[in-house]
Formats: sequence, structure tokens, C-alpha cells
Amino acid sequence: MRLSIRRKRQQQTEEYRQMQIVQDAVDDVLDNISILDNISSKEELNEAMPKLLAFLGKYSLSDRSYMFTWTEEDRSVMKMTHEWCAEGVEPTIDKMQNVRIEDMPNWAPRLRAGEAIVSADWEEERRQTPEEFELFDGQDIHSLIVIPILSNKKLNGYIGFDNPEQSKTALSLRLLKAVGGHIGGLQENLLMMEEQERQKIKLENALAEATLNSEIVGSISKIYWLIYRMDLVRGTYDEVSSGQEMHRLTGKRGTIADVFKNVRETIVDEEHQELMREFLDTSTLALRLKDTESIAAEYRAANGSWHLGRFIVKKRDKNGVVTNVLYVVCKIDKQKQLEIEYRQKLLETADEARRANIAKTDFLRRMSHDIRTPINGIQGMIEIAEHYADDKDKQKECREKVREATGFLMEIVNSVLDMNKLESGAIELEHEPFDILKVLEETNSITKMSAQMKGLTVNFNHSTVVHRHVIGSPVHLKQILQNIAGNAVKYNREGGEIRLSCEELKGEERQAVYCFRCTDTGRGMSEEFIKHAFEPFAQEEQSARTAYMGTGLGLAIAKQLTEMMNGKIEVKSVVNVGTTFTITIPFDLHVSYEEEERKEEVTGTELAGKKVLLVEDNDLNMEIAEFLLEKAGMEVTKAQNGEIAVEIFKISEEGYFDVILMDVMMPVMDGLTATKKIRELERKDAKVIPVFAMTANTFVSDRKNCRDAGMNGYIPKPVSIQTITDTLNCDVNKL
Repeated sequence: MRLSIRRKRQQQTEEYRQMQIVQDAVDDVLDNISILDNISSKEELNEAMPKLLAFLGKYSLSDRSYMFTWTEEDRSVMKMTHEWCAEGVEPTIDKMQNVRIEDMPNWAPRLRAGEAIVSADWEEERRQTPEEFELFDGQDIHSLIVIPILSNKKLNGYIGFDNPEQSKTALSLRLLKAVGGHIGGLQENLLMMEEQERQKIKLENALAEATLNSEIVGSISKIYWLIYRMDLVRGTYDEVSSGQEMHRLTGKRGTIADVFKNVRETIVDEEHQELMREFLDTSTLALRLKDTESIAAEYRAANGSWHLGRFIVKKRDKNGVVTNVLYVVCKIDKQKQLEIEYRQKLLETADEARRANIAKTDFLRRMSHDIRTPINGIQGMIEIAEHYADDKDKQKECREKVREATGFLMEIVNSVLDMNKLESGAIELEHEPFDILKVLEETNSITKMSAQMKGLTVNFNHSTVVHRHVIGSPVHLKQILQNIAGNAVKYNREGGEIRLSCEELKGEERQAVYCFRCTDTGRGMSEEFIKHAFEPFAQEEQSARTAYMGTGLGLAIAKQLTEMMNGKIEVKSVVNVGTTFTITIPFDLHVSYEEEERKEEVTGTELAGKKVLLVEDNDLNMEIAEFLLEKAGMEVTKAQNGEIAVEIFKISEEGYFDVILMDVMMPVMDGLTATKKIRELERKDAKVIPVFAMTANTFVSDRKNCRDAGMNGYIPKPVSIQTITDTLNCDVNKL
């Protein structure tokens, strides 16, 4: 027991340490963004990138972070310019100095389009992107994220992260994309500045060496709206171009101190007065220009526009001391606006990441409570049952409470997995024909059963549904309706009522809109809580977590699924009166379906005497499934993995087995492979025998994989006699 407690404490300490590393990394990223905002050259960018990559690598919990840029202007070859490695990770920068873009035929188009590359399983890239796999293989990569850097909508390189923490991928992507966009924008600004600098040098040389004439001034004035020629020894200036008098010599002249005092007081806004007072101080100007040919400062004008003021060396004495300069000013509203937008976007993303880290801590705290509570109940009921071993009534009571606690544990797991899928964008909606009334009947049946156990009355009304055959995602519609109806049962009062209805509204051609409504007479919600009702983990009272065994995820999942189906969900509620949820979702009509289809009467079949091949590698799961099947009167043949199952079926008499129940994840040979091999056998029953997956993975993609392998359907774990008989009976013609 002490060892277990010590391990838990060590695990909690490690989790806290990891979260602290991530939190510190977010703060460091924000600090470095402010440094990026002041960068004015490629050299400064190259100096700042190593630190930024280090902080980003720590934030995403990666083994390695790096940056690639073009080696030539023709944009055909890349090289790794910067790299950060976690402790103990071998650097790769020396090996990555001549990477041809043509060697990345799968990634290149996606990167040029601004798409991030995310690989959760690097071995899978061997099949999907073999060229890229070969290029980067041997670097101990298990997963990676690649973020394109675009400058002026052209690919200018990318930043990459090897082996990032998988649970943070969705969150990391948002921050990393923002950083990539910020770097791209910064590079674009630097390119613009370099081009302007080249033009300035040409024009400034002409201004310094040639006789001033209207043609030269006109060319320079296209860049600068204000040009002063200054003699620092005498403290005087000549105005070359200003405001409305551009493109010609103005003839104005005077004392530098007076004109700068006037410029500062009439043009510069109050916030930048002190900055420009120091910048325009000509008494220190020669010293500031000692080792450089120009210095510049950005400031906001009183009218809100942004300007860049610059001193340019025109002449030095024999000792190298600056004696004559040009003072020029240009507007930089466009560049500054881009910079402000990039900075704001990055700060918002970083703030979102900070909030998400807080939410993660809160999530772990809540899950620790929610998972421990039913586990504690299960352990306690087992102790009580053992104590009252001869008391049948007490034994039954304990079993019911254990069943209730395990059901809540399953609800937690399903909700967390669903929420994770939704937030990572991994939920796949189906687009298949289904009978909407059948979905309603199934969900209503579950609701009615739960309501009766609590002494609630349930009324249904689907009389306005005209088109029952639609195209969409029935599994997710069912999930939405069950979440809402489940809450109506859970938070209702004893003897209360629930009203469920579906109304078909007018839609577009070949489309109908369905309005699902759930009204209860339960405890209701306050106006303030309704504003947060659809947020993850939202519960009006903390006691609800214990009293009602709720995770606070059901409404958040229902809302996101509804919106993914282009629908809308609304709630009205009064405390101690009740709550009404209204869900409207459009569905395409299944127009090819014959409305007057022949309805087949399907009756339940007797499972007794049917022969089943049960394939399961886990001994405990095998024992449970065998007990349930034999309880239904079926004859069970067991196989511990897919390879054994294929061999047993192969040597069996044709038609011997009536059905196969196949676990999916098994050693030696998995269930999908075993099903394919059985379907490929040269015997008639191999093609038609019903094969059902027994799996804990019940997402759309998992079910698609089962169908593609040749399975008829699936039985979700944990299995029960009801789910087994319902699933097998629905395929009566094949048994």
C-alpha cells in the first residue's frame, strides 16, 4: 500500500513538473515574441531563433525543434539553419544542409499551400509518404509536426518538431502556426526593409554626391515625405522636401534645435515625446553614429499614423567624426499594421494556450475526483458483499451499485474520448442513409427505461415527421439526443415528467430541417449558469458531481456535434420548474428511397444451439463473454488470437459455425487481419458467415475499418448479454 501511495505521489510530482515546464515555456515564448517585434535585420533574427526554438520545443514537449530555409534564390534546396535538442537527443543539423525540395513530393505542395504536416505515427509515413520517410529516417523520429513559414504567400522555409507530446498536438498546433505566421510576416517585413534600404542607399548616395535638383528630390520623395540636410558643426539645416512641397527644393532653413522642437511638439503624439526627444538630440548624434551609417526610430504621429525617422551619415571629418547628415522620415502605416496584427494574433494564441494549461490542470483534478469516486464505491461494495456472503438481498444490492458505478466510469471514459476527438478535429461525421424514426425509437427506448427506474413519466410525439429516410450521421444524432435526454432523466425530480418530440420543418429542395425538443420538470438552471451551460465541465453546483455522477461534458459534446452537423442548439430553463432543449438540424433527404418500401417483419431468433467462434486474447474478457454466450444457450469454441481463429475455422466442417465474435486488438494476428484471411478462404461459408467485432474502439473510423475488413458489425465493450443478443438477433437471416 505504501509503495502504491509513493508511486502515485511520484506520478503527481512528475505531472506537476511537466505542467510547470510547459507553463514556463509559454511565458518564455511570450517574452521572446516581444524581442522578435524589435528585430530589424536578418542577423538579429538569426540571433533570436535558437532561444525561441528552445522555448517552443519545451512547450510542445518535443525531443527536437529546428528551422529550415532556402539556400538559393531559386528555392530548390533547403538547409537547417537552427536546431534545439532536448537533453540526450543527438543533433542532426550537420546532416541537414542540402535538402532538395523535389525529395519531398508529398509535403512540398501542402507546405506551399500553408498546411501544417502532422504525423502521429512516423512508421505510417513509410507507406503514405515514402520519399519523406527515406529522407528523414534514422533520426529517431516517432512523430512530428512541420509548420510552414510563408513570406508574401511564398514558402520561405519551415519549423519542425520531432516527437511532440501527443496529447498536446491540437493545442500546440494553434500556437506553433501562429509563431510560424509571425516569423513569415517578420521575414516579409525584413525583405521589404532590405529592398527599401537598397533603394535608399542609391538615392542617398545620389543626394550626398550630386547637385540637388528637382529630379533627384522627386525620386527620393517617393520614399520620404520629409528630408532635411543638416550641418552638425554649425547646428543648421536645409529643408529639401516636406509635406505639400515635395519634389522641389523648399528653400527653408534654420536652426536644428528649433526645427526639431517644433517637429516634436506638432507632429509626435504624447506617448512618444520622450523617445523622440532623445532620438532627435543632435548633441549626442555624432557619438551614436560613430560606428554605423544610420540610426532609426519608429513613432506614432499625433494624427495616429506611424512614421520612421532616420539619420543618415552624409559626411565625416578626417577623424571619422560625423559632420553632416540627412534626416528623413517615411510613413510605415502598412508595415506597422501588419506587425501589430501579427503580434496581437500571437498574444491571443499564447493567452489561449495559457488558459488551456489551466484548464488541463483543472481537468486532471476533476478526473481524479470523478474516477476515484466510483472506483472507491466498487471496492467498498466488494468489501460489503464479502462481509454479507450469505445475504442474497445484500448481494443483489451490492451488484446493482457496482453496476451503477461501472456504468458511470464508462460514461466518463466515453465523454473524455469524445471531447478529445472533437477538440483535435478527429471526429468524422458519417454521410449515409438512415431512418430518423428508427433512431428516435432507439433513443426513446433507452430514455424510457432509465426514466421508469426513477419513477418518471415520458411522453413522445413524432407525428409531424413526413420524410423519415434521410442522409447524415445517425450515430452522432443518437449521441446528441441521448446526452440531452439523459440529463433530463438525471436532473429530474421524483415523479417528474419528460416530453420528447420531433417536428419536421420546411427545408430547401431535397432537404428537410428537423426540430428535436426535450422538456423536463427537473431542477432547472439559473440565468447566469445558462451562459456557461455548454462549456466543458460546466455544472451549476459542485455537489452535482457527486449527487448526480455527472462529468459536465455532455452538453459541450452535444453542442459541438450539433454545430458540426450545421445545426443549432438552444436552452430555456427556470430554476425548480424545468428545462427545455431545442435542437434543429438539417438533413438531406434520401430521395432514391421508395417511401412505400416493403416492411419486413423481423422477429427475434432463438440463440440456443447456435455455434459461435469466440476470439479474445484477454483471459478475463474471454471468461465474461463465454459465460454470457453459454447463458444464452450457445456452443462456444475459443481462440486466443486471430491466427488460431483462422486455423480453427479452416479445419472446421463447412457451415459448422453460425457466427464469429472477433476481438480487434490482439497479439500475433489482429482481428481485422484474421477476418480478411477468413473471407479469402475458398469455401462458401467463409464469404457469408456473420463476423462481429468486439472492441472498445467505437468511433466512426474504427467502424469503417471493421466494415472494410469484411465484418458485419460490432459489439462495443464492455459486452453485456443484451448487446450480444440484440446484435445477433438483428442479423437473423444470417444465423
